[in-house]
Amino acid sequence: MTEKKTLMAGCFELDITPSEELSNYNGAVLEPAGKGNSLNCQVLCLHKGDEPLVIIACDLTFIDRSLVLKIRDECRWRLGLNPDRIMVAATHTHNAPAVCTTFLTGGKPDPIYRDHLVNTLVMGVDKACKSMRPARIRPGVVKVPDYFGNRRLVRSDGGITFVDSPEQWGLGLPPEGPTDSQISYLAFEETAGRPFAFLLTIPCHNNCCDSFGGGVYHSDFFGYTRSLLRENKSTVETVIALPAPSGNLLCKSGEEVNGGGEAFAWKIGRACSEAVLDDYSGGNSEEVAALKYLQEVLVIPDRGGEESTVCDDGCRGTTEWELEFARLRYEPETAALKRRDNTSCLVEINALRIGNTAIVSSPAELFVEYGLEIQSKSPFPLTLVLELVNGYCGYVPTQEAFQRGGYETHRTVYTSRLAVDAGERIVKCSLQLLDRLW
Repeated sequence: MTEKKTLMAGCFELDITPSEELSNYNGAVLEPAGKGNSLNCQVLCLHKGDEPLVIIACDLTFIDRSLVLKIRDECRWRLGLNPDRIMVAATHTHNAPAVCTTFLTGGKPDPIYRDHLVNTLVMGVDKACKSMRPARIRPGVVKVPDYFGNRRLVRSDGGITFVDSPEQWGLGLPPEGPTDSQISYLAFEETAGRPFAFLLTIPCHNNCCDSFGGGVYHSDFFGYTRSLLRENKSTVETVIALPAPSGNLLCKSGEEVNGGGEAFAWKIGRACSEAVLDDYSGGNSEEVAALKYLQEVLVIPDRGGEESTVCDDGCRGTTEWELEFARLRYEPETAALKRRDNTSCLVEINALRIGNTAIVSSPAELFVEYGLEIQSKSPFPLTLVLELVNGYCGYVPTQEAFQRGGYETHRTVYTSRLAVDAGERIVKCSLQLLDRLW
């Protein structure tokens, strides 16, 4: 019989690709494209003499809090799990069906697919929990230089040019902020040393294959990273790849940029997977002495519509088509905000200690500055910072970014909503939880 002090870990992976055409967050129609372009979900279940802790990662753009609560509730009543110990995250692929409302002009969630998704996820959680075995961990950090960049470039007038074409990288404009090229990971091994699961954090938007005009379901370069890692390490059953704070970061390499297609996504996925495997081969395994979990829910007010610009500053271009796109997207947002009373948002912060490695998460699209701050001030030797976990509360820019304007700062009902000091609040709470765990 396994002693309670031994870490138990189990994993499972499922296909969550819709069988029919559905719209993504932006209203573009997506369709199935056969094997190789599937959307998947990975589940990791951890246990160490306490209630199980579950991490669910889905190839979806966003998962709002209402859907997270539904998933948790189903796991509670059907599997007997503590709902507070379930983390549900999105990989942020843009080529996935909308399962919650984002832009008011975007795609609306299909209720049939949402129900199917919940049922599938609960089945995956059940299988992951039943596959638990004694485990050790092997933590690591690698760099993938020259593939991630800050997409907010500062113009001569102090405003922002939002990078969404290869030509813009070559303008010679300085980036507003830093870039994070560091991938942090945790490998889970059976006691004999066989690796069976990986958890990665990648600091970049997962949208190489994004297309405004529609396309096919695709897990993008996060999916390629997962599949290539499994192909090169045949014992690995499940790879979870989730975004680190990267609300203002983007893939780039030479003349390529997001929207560069599958070949570009594969290229970056290969670089990420090879870097992780090279580092893993030289690492050392650790017994897990502690598995602890903390949670706190912040109530952060939404900012008023007058506190930030609507998308009229030319950050995405000034051609007739670009200005018309901004008008069609943001006029409904502006009208909706004028009809609303003061509102607030529940922002759930989760912190997990696995041995001497920590994981901390929020439901925001945090700017990279906040992720780097949490890592630098954390008491742990290695801290994995995750975003888009247990809900969705939109972009959380820095206060400097709010002064400059640009796409991520433009007030909408859902995608950029929180008070201008939300980033500082999230960082403060995250560090407090990490200190308590340490």
